[in-house]
Amino acid sequence: MDSTGSEERLGLSRQDVRTFARMWHGLTALIGLVGLITQFVLSAKGSSESSSDNPAVRILRYFSFFTIQSNILITVTAVQLTLRPDRDGPLWRVLRLTALVCITTTGIVYGTVLAGTVELHGAGLFADKLLHYAMPAVAVLGWFLFGPRPRIDRATPVLILAFPLCWAVYTLIHGAITDWYPYPFTDVVERGYAAVIRNILFVGVMIVVFGMAYGYGDRKLPVVPDRRRVPR
Repeated sequence: MDSTGSEERLGLSRQDVRTFARMWHGLTALIGLVGLITQFVLSAKGSSESSSDNPAVRILRYFSFFTIQSNILITVTAVQLTLRPDRDGPLWRVLRLTALVCITTTGIVYGTVLAGTVELHGAGLFADKLLHYAMPAVAVLGWFLFGPRPRIDRATPVLILAFPLCWAVYTLIHGAITDWYPYPFTDVVERGYAAVIRNILFVGVMIVVFGMAYGYGDRKLPVVPDRRRVPR
């Protein structure tokens, strides 16, 4: 990997790259906040697919969607990178890669499997476009352009599996108690445990592949914003 970084090839100073990185991460955080708040208001009012007569149940269901959780993660890391584009640390590496892999999974699964299953209009359609299309695209492109890299050591792709595993277990337990599931492919009532577990395992394989792909890119793409390779 070119350890001199990308700024020299682009004719930009290190400060320029950091400034552009802050702007991009700030835009990512703004998109995430607008999408999350819009969808939260719709869910709290009962005007979404998580509708229930109980406001507390509606809010719990809002936070039960993998889409919402992945957008929260990527928004949090975007805010942190806006403040400090070269942020690092063992736990932060896991958080950052978890956010990237989960938002990538969100975009691909929604675009290929879930899009069109619910008819949306107005604010609901607006939030849908932000959370399922804009955020995955902006987050992944931001990582490609501004990193930060290197930030993925050998243990990181393994540690990120904890989050989706916890989500899957929670989803199945919560669904067994309430008979409500966030997505059709996780609906045990309609599909049965065998089919749902198979679907979850398939998504798990996707997450592993995405983690490996980001790890490969972390090794091969230029160091950004301006930090030299960190010992592995």
